[in-house]
Amino acid sequence: MSTTTEQLPVGVVGAGPVGLITALGLAHYGVPVVVFEEDDTLSRDTKAGTVLTRTLEVLHRYGVLDDVLAGALRIDEIGELDRATNRQTLSVRTGDLTEDTRFPFVINIPQHELEPILRERLDATVPGALHMGHRLLDFTQHPDRVDVRLHTADGERTVPVRYLLACDGGRSAVRDQIGAVVEGETYQERYMLVDLKVDLDVENPRDYPYLAYFGDPQEWMILVRQPHCWRFLYPLQAGQDEPSREELADKARRFIGDTETLEIIGTNIYHVHQRVADRWQDGRVFLLGDAAHLITPMWALGLNTGVLDASNLPWRMAWVLRGWAEPGLLDGYQVEQAPVAAKGSASMAAAARAYMARRADDPGVMTAGNWGNAFTRGMLGVRLDVDGTGDWSMVAAGDEPLPVLAGARSPDLPLIGRTGQHRQRLV
Repeated sequence: MSTTTEQLPVGVVGAGPVGLITALGLAHYGVPVVVFEEDDTLSRDTKAGTVLTRTLEVLHRYGVLDDVLAGALRIDEIGELDRATNRQTLSVRTGDLTEDTRFPFVINIPQHELEPILRERLDATVPGALHMGHRLLDFTQHPDRVDVRLHTADGERTVPVRYLLACDGGRSAVRDQIGAVVEGETYQERYMLVDLKVDLDVENPRDYPYLAYFGDPQEWMILVRQPHCWRFLYPLQAGQDEPSREELADKARRFIGDTETLEIIGTNIYHVHQRVADRWQDGRVFLLGDAAHLITPMWALGLNTGVLDASNLPWRMAWVLRGWAEPGLLDGYQVEQAPVAAKGSASMAAAARAYMARRADDPGVMTAGNWGNAFTRGMLGVRLDVDGTGDWSMVAAGDEPLPVLAGARSPDLPLIGRTGQHRQRLV
């Protein structure tokens, strides 16, 4: 690889969803990119499974949405139910967003099925950009580049890159090397995630929304219909041992009733975090996704908050590398995204946990008006603090669209030229 700075790619460490989407974003803006993943294969763990409307818009912009939709399950209703009675207390209908976005829905697709789709699109867009089995050892910053030292099956390798983007997860080695500290709290409570192969559609029909939140002060439950399974998520109390597969199967039957067949095909335990790095940039090195913020999934705020990072930083780098802006433009990345993670997604996740456990009548996460709830739950309500005044938001309210303010996403509306034909819609 040439060391000429004009030809140096931007380096991404980590080929999880945020790393792959960031790489697709850089490629979309014409920025050379190279991705390093320490494992030889993509993750097969049972992980995040709901992709929100705001993320769908980002995937569309980066040219991969059609591929993702082909492998996903569309969700037009987010149900809120009382677990003790099975009665629906609220239904968030995303169809009210038809005038706001061309994607008035969310989708369910497990992370281990999403990642191969993203990888295939990256391989087609930038052949050879992804390097598996490349573990970061360390890196050295220079005025015009970052030299990245990697361990591979063929020995050590040093690769120069223009910038280094850390998408290497909650235990980020890059974050450790720049000396950034994650601040916040890790709770004693954990989440138990279980994927079940069971037919609740035909053989044993259940009248559940395909994305349903069952609130209960004793043990709340989240039910997610994935393309090839049903997923359950519920809290594990502090000190509780990991349940056996037999215990998990019994718990599932107590919740859904007897079924003809039931098979556990995957499990995972999440620690509950609300922690954010104290800084997201050190010279030419940037943190994204879980490397910058550990927001335990609730209302799908984990992965989807990371995609906001993958939407914010690539265009800034493209403008700087094209000479359209000074390097100071990159400073706006942390200024805009850190409050969303630290005060927005983290606080909303905590409020959602209280709402699910019925610890508060109104913790401020649900409002009057379906449009506002749908706009908020799709993450379309994120309004960035673009002028540094502290004026930002995560929540919309009411039954009708609100005026567009500085820092909000551009409305997804058709543009009509002189011929009357529809042109490119805004995202």
